[in-house]
Amino acid sequence: MQMFVEVGCQNGEKLLHFYVNELKLFYLSGEYGMGCFKIVDRDKKFGLIIRESNSFKARENILFTIEVACLEDFISRFHVLNLKSQGAHIASEIFEWPGGKSVPVIDVAGNKFLVSEEHLFSS
Repeated sequence: MQMFVEVGCQNGEKLLHFYVNELKLFYLSGEYGMGCFKIVDRDKKFGLIIRESNSFKARENILFTIEVACLEDFISRFHVLNLKSQGAHIASEIFEWPGGKSVPVIDVAGNKFLVSEEHLFSS
């Protein structure tokens, strides 16, 4: 089974480029035209449906969480890419708790997702 989250934007190609080429978290799985794309993770278990709309408005709540092996490596790579000029940014400081740490990220369309490094169930 695969799970997909629909992510809105005003420019589908810009959002596709952000997740696939810059962050390298997904790869393109399908292109449906009119700014609509399907992207999936390397394990093909989770994906995003990017849907372009002129009336799109970013939501405040977190749409999805991506778990990474090392949060600091992700943040370093994010800063090297210098995505702030495109509107993408890390929304706050790292939140640390005994089971791991996380940080909210705003993508180039204004959508919020969480990047997490958890230690609760690691071997």
